[in-house]
Amino acid sequence: ITLPAEEMRFYMLTFALAIVLLMLAGATLLVEHRSLVERASFDPLTKLPNRSEFARCAAEVIITAERQGNGFCLLLFDLNGFKQVNDTYGHAAGDEMLKVVGNRLRKAVRDDDIVARWGGDEFVVVMPGIVDDEMGARRAEQLAEQVSGRTRLDGVNDALRVKVSVGVAVWPRHGIELEQLVEAADQAMYQAKREGVTY
Repeated sequence: ITLPAEEMRFYMLTFALAIVLLMLAGATLLVEHRSLVERASFDPLTKLPNRSEFARCAAEVIITAERQGNGFCLLLFDLNGFKQVNDTYGHAAGDEMLKVVGNRLRKAVRDDDIVARWGGDEFVVVMPGIVDDEMGARRAEQLAEQVSGRTRLDGVNDALRVKVSVGVAVWPRHGIELEQLVEAADQAMYQAKREGVTY
């Protein structure tokens, strides 16, 4: 059956329009999927991996360490006096401080390291290849010194001093599971606080 030319053009245009609409719908779905993955995996404030994404990445590091026999260390950072910043200058200033600290940590670590916001005013870093307490303590001190320091925040006249405490745990000596390592680093961090070791 031969269709008239005008009718053929109409069907061709309709078909082309349907293809364009399908492509647009597919692109929209892809963008929405990526947005959902990003919201589920990254902290919206600091843009660092969140706790669940960090746990997923750390599990891969543990698998690699078990297979290759290479160790790694976990560092847990806590901001000292963060509640006072929120109470004195407001939550906007506190949020900005978290962004600054997250950005400083991101810039200070190596490409293979994993840095994430653990929650509240705590950040966590996994450093493959750091295999003993002395190496871990040295890297923790280096990172803490790069993270801490005076910081200017919008709406705050004076520069605020960022101080951090850090705890170190080394795999597998302090634990073979992520939860054990975090607990060991947390205990080490609070021990450092009690001893007044801050940066």
